[in-house]
Amino acid sequence: MTAAIALQVDDDGALDAWIFATEFARLPPLRVAEIEAWTHDNVRPHEAVAADGSRVSLGGRDNEPQVIEDILAYYETRPGEPVLVLFFSDGGVAKSAQIARLLREASNRPVFWQFIGLGHGRYGILEKLDTLEGRLMDNAGFFAVDDIANITDTELYQRILSEFPTWLKSAKAHGIPMGSN
Repeated sequence: MTAAIALQVDDDGALDAWIFATEFARLPPLRVAEIEAWTHDNVRPHEAVAADGSRVSLGGRDNEPQVIEDILAYYETRPGEPVLVLFFSDGGVAKSAQIARLLREASNRPVFWQFIGLGHGRYGILEKLDTLEGRLMDNAGFFAVDDIANITDTELYQRILSEFPTWLKSAKAHGIPMGSN
């Protein structure tokens, strides 16, 4: 589903991908035509194969701040077009203060975070993003899809992309560097 979005909104049709639990890994870029082989090669039960070939355990509790920091560092070194991060969470979000701090600090960067809750989880700070104070501008959204089998692709895509155009306008108005845009 996210690969199809990347095909539509990314300039090269590739989706930068991370996976996380206690540890995290930046995975090789994903292309729609390669999704089955990519999944087989990079995501296995309880482990993933990072872009550098290392193996990462996917057990334990989720560590959202660690992967958020890595995503920010990755795009900091690759300035260019605005970035839409689709961040899926199965709940159990416990590090609300750290996540809030990172989103506040990142509010002056060309990165929009669309958090998507899956599985009736405790989403913590993610459910309060629209009222998170202390940011230059609203740089994140959240919605839960607790029964993904009952939502159409069209509705899901609309929800995923609903806040991004508004953020783009706000980011440009605030002078956020947007590459060639």
